[in-house]
Amino acid sequence: MTHPRAQAISALADIDDTELFVVFADRKDRGLVTVQYFEKPGEGGLDELRRLKDTRWETTVPEGFEPFAAASGRLRDDLGIFWAGWSNERSLHALSIFQEQPIRLTLESGERLVQSAVAVPSKRMHQYAWRERGTRAALWLHEFMGELDGPGRLASREIGLVEPLPTVSAAAPLSGTDDDRSVLAWAGSGDAGLIAGAVMAGAGEFAPAATTPAPRIRPADRQRLGLVVGQGGEGILVAGFVGLQEDSGAYVFVEARFDLNVGEGKLELQPLPVPPGSVHSGATIYYRDAEEPSALVLLLSPEGVLSRYLTDKRELRELRSGVSLDYDFPVISTFARIYEASFGPRGEPGLEELR
Repeated sequence: MTHPRAQAISALADIDDTELFVVFADRKDRGLVTVQYFEKPGEGGLDELRRLKDTRWETTVPEGFEPFAAASGRLRDDLGIFWAGWSNERSLHALSIFQEQPIRLTLESGERLVQSAVAVPSKRMHQYAWRERGTRAALWLHEFMGELDGPGRLASREIGLVEPLPTVSAAAPLSGTDDDRSVLAWAGSGDAGLIAGAVMAGAGEFAPAATTPAPRIRPADRQRLGLVVGQGGEGILVAGFVGLQEDSGAYVFVEARFDLNVGEGKLELQPLPVPPGSVHSGATIYYRDAEEPSALVLLLSPEGVLSRYLTDKRELRELRSGVSLDYDFPVISTFARIYEASFGPRGEPGLEELR
């Protein structure tokens, strides 16, 4: 199995069931393709994954772009919309099931997209992004609107400022609600050290929560932040990522827990049992229990060795070697299981449990 960069994985979920979508550009003609899976409780309490449908969109993904699909806190049939597209560092192109042509967003120089895009109950797609403002960053909301039998529209606005400049961030939809807002979490380092923040964004007052600084630590390069949000945005709000101690070069797992009601966050640090310089890229995935999740940290070494670290057991294990440094961690958790998207020997896409 191969795990190319030109592939994405996204989830639409309600309280009990989860839809998973693998999104990729066909190797022959770069056509945009989505593969739909459905996970629901099976007999004996074991969750069952079913492959439902392959959809070939009547559009192609240009060379130099990566495909994506928007996540949502509602199942597709309940939401009544599905958004997909492609992006690179210069632009993002998105289309809903109602559009024949994509809606184009041209990014400012240095503008960085927050992953992932979110399909909200109003049937719009929200893509958040950071624009640098000196030592601070402006959070922007790009709102894509796809109407039946009409051209798509785009509206963009700045919604708030944070400091220091985030170097890792993620957005998550609210589940079990008609609320168009999303939860964002991020981390960056300034003169005082590492600070993590979180906010409920998309409407209303911009009132982020932040942690106190952790001196001489910064987020490691090239990583994906893990984010868990309680149902409807209530209860638990946890973000996890890999940090780097600037004095020693040692790696640590950083977990930030937030209370948006009081605007505060708390950092917890756990040493990672890997030597300095041994992490090229990484991703944090939360699993097991949505109310008290455990973190799995995937680490890719400069030599192409992929390992996983379980933070609750403090256990490091090598998964496989010979992994391309372009590996983009097409991995997602439904809490029952962790899945990885891949291509088979004949180029067919698939979704397998990560072990």
